[in-house]
Amino acid sequence: MGRKLRDQLPKLKIPGERATEADWQKLVKESDGRAKMKQKAYADKRRAAGPSNISVGNRVLLKQSRQSKLSTNFEPHPYKVVRRDGNAVVEDVNGNDRMRGIAHMKKYIEREERQQNLDPLEAPVASVKVPAVDASSLDISAPPRVSDTSVADADVSISSNSPQIAVSSSRPVRNKRPPVWMKDYIHTL
Repeated sequence: MGRKLRDQLPKLKIPGERATEADWQKLVKESDGRAKMKQKAYADKRRAAGPSNISVGNRVLLKQSRQSKLSTNFEPHPYKVVRRDGNAVVEDVNGNDRMRGIAHMKKYIEREERQQNLDPLEAPVASVKVPAVDASSLDISAPPRVSDTSVADADVSISSNSPQIAVSSSRPVRNKRPPVWMKDYIHTL
């Protein structure tokens, strides 16, 4: 028709000299390869893809299909990586080989390693030690009284000599009063 088409189909520029069919095939493969590498780079960047840290000899947990909402995402027992073929990993359990992709597994961390990697501020509750209190020094004749009703964000200190609990609030306390419409109400028993 004598006009330039505006379509999204991939095109090759025609070289000045006549090329053979083999040259055309080579040009098409190179162009297609460049386009696919560009698409892969973009997809990897968007998905934050990176190389896997799983290697031969590592212990891994395999992803399992969930039967219910209570089932776990990974199988409970670890597998050992015997060999690695590209992006697929082969595991061995009791002589049985299983082939899975790296995306369907995660590294298994031994229990001792987990304890060493814990942050000291995130220590388990069982390891917190509470100092012993001498029961003879406490006065338990009267229950302790709270001097302020707002203890949500308060610093509480208990003294062993008096039965009071001293509360020093770091936030203002709301003034509590009856509603205005109840001002003329007389309460009789």
